[in-house]
Order: sequence, then C-alpha cells, then structure tokens
Amino acid sequence: MNIGVRRIEQTQRRVIQAGALNVVGCILEVLLASKGFSVGPSSNVSGVPQETREQHARELAAIEKEEVVVLTKALQHAQKCRPTTS
Repeated sequence: MNIGVRRIEQTQRRVIQAGALNVVGCILEVLLASKGFSVGPSSNVSGVPQETREQHARELAAIEKEEVVVLTKALQHAQKCRPTTS
C-alpha cells in the first residue's frame, strides 16, 4: 500500500491511527543515516551530511600542506633551470 498516495480518507485515517507513518519515518531515518545523510532537527535542507569544524580544519590543513609541497617543488625546479652566471 502506498501511504498517503491514495485519496481515500478512511484508509488514510487508519494508517495514521495505526502509527504506520511513524514506523515508515523511523525506517527512512535509519536508512538515510546509514547512507551518511544528516537526519534530525540539526540537518540542513539538502540532507547532505554537514562537515564538523574539526573536519573542516583538517581539510584546510591538508590543502595548505599540499600547497607548500607544490610551491617547494616549483622553487626547486626554478633554481635548477636558472642560468648560472660567472
């Protein structure tokens, strides 16, 4: 049975009275949480998992570390390519 799709009021009342919507809601919440989606009152509108401050800080640190490596390699390459003057 498709809950809430059919427009039969008596069936809809029975579904609500039986608490089936709460059960379906709980099942969907567990499924979404297991897939990494943020659920509950603190989740954002899109349902995409929210990044914590610690995760964001680690990501920024990793990006900065990668930039340092790239710049270091670029400087080393530039020094090797520089013509020597005597």
